[in-house]
This record gives sequence, structure tokens and C-alpha cells, in this order.
Amino acid sequence: MKYFWIIGLLVMISTAGCDTSRDFTVVEEDQLTNVTIALAPSFQTPELKVVVELLYLDAKGKQVPFDPPIRDQFVLVPKATKFSTLRVPIGENRIIEVRGYEYGDLVLEGHQEFPYVGNQPISADITLDPIGIPLLIIDTPKSAFSPGEEVPVEIKVKNVENLFGVVVELDYTRSRLFALNVEAKSLNSDEDSPFSKSLMPLVHDLNLDPDPGRVAIAMTLTKGQDSITVGSKSQTLAVATFRAVKPGAAEIKVRLIRGVSPKLIDPDGQPLQSLDQTQKYLNPADGRTPRGVIKIEIE
Repeated sequence: MKYFWIIGLLVMISTAGCDTSRDFTVVEEDQLTNVTIALAPSFQTPELKVVVELLYLDAKGKQVPFDPPIRDQFVLVPKATKFSTLRVPIGENRIIEVRGYEYGDLVLEGHQEFPYVGNQPISADITLDPIGIPLLIIDTPKSAFSPGEEVPVEIKVKNVENLFGVVVELDYTRSRLFALNVEAKSLNSDEDSPFSKSLMPLVHDLNLDPDPGRVAIAMTLTKGQDSITVGSKSQTLAVATFRAVKPGAAEIKVRLIRGVSPKLIDPDGQPLQSLDQTQKYLNPADGRTPRGVIKIEIE
């Protein structure tokens, strides 16, 4: 019998021979640097075959493998950190792609793009998501902010078809954060939210429940627009912006209300998919990396 155990992996990347205090300098494309990747299961798992590969974006924005391929593969055993070092050409638009296989089947995947890999250290926290399961994810570009700084929270989806609307509520630490705004946009200047061209992209209530701190967000396409399909690469639907108020630990999370929030809607106004599987990953109790919880420090 085949068993699928979903895990989260922390992928940390660093380049060799770097000095973080140096000025950023561009190095010739044909020079190589060491990229070390540390993979650590977030909780007990069976053995998992992992393939790590470095790719790059070509002039048309297409992901292209190096020739010869730059990849490593190994079996990741429970509660053991695996270090893998690859020799990578220095240059722009590098991508690390990680795939996890059980019994020969691809069950997990994750990737991250890097504007530049070269003579300064880089790091990444890549969580491998299950293949084919519709997911709603919240994310922020960093984990530490200063008082007065804006805290952007991206609301993302992946592995969904025929998506027309989304409803989600966010709870946040009201004593340390202040809700500012919600916009149908992406933090990536090269991408845009599929809701941005809707005549009524979103409706929000920044003060839904002021005591615990709760934001309600509903976004929809306009009648006549084509519904949305998002594959294995997550796409940002909207950005909720908060203000960091005072130092300390803060949390932003998706409020789980079965059948109400979160909710994905098709063009007929019906629930797009059962989110029972998605709920397991938003705020799991078994050690999986949460996809619906952000923990930050204000310092």
C-alpha cells in the first residue's frame, strides 16, 4: 500500500567566500560559486527521494535547465538534515527547484527565484507543498520589522481551476499591528493580481472585530471575465498591509471558519472546492509548516 506523508522542508542557501559588508559587484557570468542547500524535515517522515536542481530564466522569462544539468538527488531520512553543495554559474535570474518523490511519484514541490547569485550570501526558506491540492497561502517578504514600518501580507493561491472569487478573514495581533489597507496587487512589480482588472476587485472591512483584531476580505471578478486557473506556482491575489506599532512578537493568521473563511468561489457563486485538505496546511497541529500563519518580530 502506498502512503503519502506530506512534509515541510527548510531550504537554506548560502554562497561561498562571501563578505556581507562588501559592496555589491557584478561578476562575469562564466564564473562559478558554491551554493549550499540544507534540507530539514519539519517533522517525522518516512524516507523521501529529493531532487534539487538549479535553473535560470531566459530572455523570454522561461525556466531553463543548465547544460549539463546542475542537480543533486538523495534520500532524505526522518529527522536528519541533508546538506547539498552545487557549483552554480554566477549571474541573474537563478532558480532553485526542489521536488520530493515517494515510490516514484512526485508528491511535493517548491521553488524560489533569485535576482542574482554571486559574491554575496543569499538565503531562502522554501516550503514544499503537496502536488495538486488547492491551497490558500499567506506570506510576507521578511520576518522582522521596525516600529512604524509597513508589513505587507500577500494572499496567494495555487492548484486551483475555475476561480472567480475568494473570501478570507485574517486575525492579527492588534496590540502590535494596525490594519492599513487591502489592494488587488502583487509585491512583484513584474506580476499583477488577476483581480486587478475587475470593476469591483475587492471589498474589505479592516475593523471587522476590533477587540482581537480581525480583517475581512472578499474579492471577485466582474461578470464576463474569464475565471482564473493557477497551477503549481502560487499567484498573489491581493496584499493586505499593516503598520508595525510597537516592539514584540506578532502574528497574522487565516481564521478558519468551515464553509465561510477561507472560501474559493466559482462563476456560479458556488464553493469551488472542499477546503478540508487545505485546512490541514493553514494552521496544522502535526508539525507541518503553516501556510496560513505568519509570525514576525517587531524590533
